[in-house]
Amino acid sequence: MSRPIAIVNGSIITAEGELPSGVILIERGVITVVGPPEDVATPADAQLIDAERGVLSAGAPEVGGYPLIAGRAANLVCHTRFGEMAWAMQGGVVVLPSEARSRPAPVTWEAHRARAVAQVLAFLQERPETRHIQLTDALPGYQGRGIDILWRFHAEEGGVQSLSIRVVPSLDDEPARIFVLDGPSARKLPAAGLSQTKAHWWFYHHGPDAALYCIPVAALKRWMDRHAKGIPPTRVRVAGVAQPLSGRAIPVARLQEDIERIRVVNLS
Repeated sequence: MSRPIAIVNGSIITAEGELPSGVILIERGVITVVGPPEDVATPADAQLIDAERGVLSAGAPEVGGYPLIAGRAANLVCHTRFGEMAWAMQGGVVVLPSEARSRPAPVTWEAHRARAVAQVLAFLQERPETRHIQLTDALPGYQGRGIDILWRFHAEEGGVQSLSIRVVPSLDDEPARIFVLDGPSARKLPAAGLSQTKAHWWFYHHGPDAALYCIPVAALKRWMDRHAKGIPPTRVRVAGVAQPLSGRAIPVARLQEDIERIRVVNLS
């Protein structure tokens, strides 16, 4: 069975007008969902395609320009901001340019973040103590507080408790460490900034080794205040961000020496 396709980071022509940023989900060659990112849940196993701010519409490669409507065949055309055709898809298969079949489109960090959130949700849903999970996309105020998930669970000491979670996908590929952005870089990518979140827990999802580092936010902020100056800053390049970002790369083993409540989960 073929994987679903999620096309992100493009302007989408719909029957109601043009969405400046949207998501298209495709299953078995048919468009299933068209909408803004906050309204579309990307499947964890979806193949992600970055439209790179192009304009997406329906139709044959030579024409295009028709609205995208759920339920119709995924015959898509992507034009650049300058009106040139970037690629075309027929029934969910890229047909033009031909080399696009062997060269996957780059995936933005936001797309990685959506996938990380989906995997954290799947992990929490399997926990026997879980009572309720709520994404904050539709809840006013929570995104401004840097909170992605509200988790209600049955605590060991009895009763039901609630925790808020910020999900951050890895900013580099080095295993067994987290990367915390410096202030100026965090303002460029606020969804990854530690100081921007009011969540109880920081779930750092390290995709390359399928690890989830679960760290209490207050303890991590205190640790950074005490030790960050002793760690030399380094730079990383993040897909979808024009300039390199600076921050501190911190081995998880070092954090575990000082923060007892850290948990490391293997998601593979």
